[in-house]
Amino acid sequence: LGLFDTASSTVYNVPEDKVGRGFGDLTYFQANGRKYVATGPNFAGKMEWVLVDVTVPAEAKIVAVSPENTTRPNLNATGFAAYDSKRGNLILLTTNNQMVSYPLSQLVTAPIAKVVNKVNWRVDAGKVPFMGTGNTERGGGYNGATDHVLVVTRTNPTRIAVLDAADGKFLKDMDMTGVSGGTFLLNEIGITPSGQVFGANLTTNSTTSNIKIYYWANEDAKPVTVFDGKVEAARYGDGLGIEGDGNNVRIFLNGSSNDKVAEFTFNGTQLAFVKNHVVETGIARARYGMAPIPGTSLMWVNEPQNQMALFDLNTGKIVADVPEDKLAKGFGDLGYFEYGFRKYVATGPNFSGKGEFAVVDVTDPANVAIVGVTPDFPNPNLNATGFAAFDYKRNALIVMATNNAIVSYAIAGKSEVNTAPPAATIVAPADKGKVVLDGQGSKNVTFSWTPVSDADGDAISYRWHLSTQPDMSDRQMDIDVANATSTSVKQNFLYDILYWQGKRATGMTLYHRVYTFDGTSFVPGPISSFDVSLAGTFVDREEEGGIPTAFALKGNYPNPFNPTTSISFDLPEAASVEVVVTDMLGREVMRSGQLTLSAGTAQKVQIDALRLSSGNYLYRVEAKGAKKSYVATGRMTLLK
Repeated sequence: LGLFDTASSTVYNVPEDKVGRGFGDLTYFQANGRKYVATGPNFAGKMEWVLVDVTVPAEAKIVAVSPENTTRPNLNATGFAAYDSKRGNLILLTTNNQMVSYPLSQLVTAPIAKVVNKVNWRVDAGKVPFMGTGNTERGGGYNGATDHVLVVTRTNPTRIAVLDAADGKFLKDMDMTGVSGGTFLLNEIGITPSGQVFGANLTTNSTTSNIKIYYWANEDAKPVTVFDGKVEAARYGDGLGIEGDGNNVRIFLNGSSNDKVAEFTFNGTQLAFVKNHVVETGIARARYGMAPIPGTSLMWVNEPQNQMALFDLNTGKIVADVPEDKLAKGFGDLGYFEYGFRKYVATGPNFSGKGEFAVVDVTDPANVAIVGVTPDFPNPNLNATGFAAFDYKRNALIVMATNNAIVSYAIAGKSEVNTAPPAATIVAPADKGKVVLDGQGSKNVTFSWTPVSDADGDAISYRWHLSTQPDMSDRQMDIDVANATSTSVKQNFLYDILYWQGKRATGMTLYHRVYTFDGTSFVPGPISSFDVSLAGTFVDREEEGGIPTAFALKGNYPNPFNPTTSISFDLPEAASVEVVVTDMLGREVMRSGQLTLSAGTAQKVQIDALRLSSGNYLYRVEAKGAKKSYVATGRMTLLK
């Protein structure tokens, strides 16, 4: 992958340890303040695509990798990538295989937080009518079609409570007309992508008490009994799994002391029993949770006395037993979801622990890993029941721990997709205001601006620029003030500008602005102006002979520059001075060499960057005097 400069006919090649050879087509786009190239398919790999962050070409890195596309041969490794800016989706076509539209927010994801404890909302047991403290809440899930959370409760009466997924507020109860029979009328539910709801009763012996499965076409519909019959003399209804949508839905039931998973299929009107799948190596391996992987015969299953496992419905075999050193026994229900190009199972509560839920990366079933853990749910939960579901709208994990709470957690840690910070606005001097220099050269003029906060929580720093031009095309001053929201300039410096511009008699208008920087993005604030004039007599700087009392970096001018710039600073004592220049990763690229400078204001070291490439650089001024050593850093931009 290379960046070609049409003006100079030069190419910057991205190192192969960053992006290997073999990728085909590509597209460039900008989103969320970052710059990306999507390229593929990978002829040298398995026809996957990669998304490369090229915001800073020298720091290009892969931020997402698509699944493989090897179903059919693609002899020429052809395809295309395109960015759908209206929806924020990346569209990838792989010849002979498929075309997929992926939400960018799901591709360039933040890593899942190691401690999943950022609460969006919480509903505590015992404080709302639909959730008590008597082991009565069992099933539930997230309805993406309505953006609601559904909760099954066996309180009197049995109900399905509907909550707003945005804030957890109770909205209504679903219609329960005709729901009857079984040890418990309703125990678990499953929800399809289009918002269909299926629910099952709990029966301890389906030959003496029928399995009853109900169907709600949507949250406002009346339930329809779509199965009312026997399967065999075993317990069903402790766990329910669902896969599919519309007229092609599969329902799975399991129960305590039952080594079989019953499969049912729905054709739009009726549910038919298909078969009992005998689960290898274990009774009730799926009694607490079944999470089918869409479009496959595989299903993650779990129950507290065994390891979480991947079960193949076609063969009846356990494909992968999760080792106890990766995930201990004791976790209950589970939910499967995909986030970015990774696959996860959220499982809990932990019967052997303190009721917490774990988020497990199961992208490679042979090499799973816990990537996040919720806080504890310490209230007694005798049956270790609850549910886990993923809210794709907010990238939130919704968990319910019986007798404890229902909580929506923000699942992500720090995002890799940077949100640019807001712009800062000059406060003083006021726009089109006046600054009068009264002849006291060492007196400060203060410039201040509004503080800003960053949506990503990044630390904010500011740079103040001063210019004689309305478009800021020249930089008279360029000061990095770290996180301060003001800076001070001695009157002498403003006098110097008037002197060199030949405006001491008439005064002139100066322009300034502040840039905010969050470590990734520079955002320019609005340009403000002020009139500066003289009202006193200034002694020429060379005659003043003043010695500064403190070391102060004044910035570099010009900035941007090509290829030379002068770095200015106040030096309170004679010192040996050296300027060290590094790239944005902190790698040294040049030194000025040792210079001996006397004490004085606006001392300068010139930098010649003829051999450096265009880009942003950091510089560090190191001064060693007899009394003290001084260090200050700044940032400069080389444009060739």
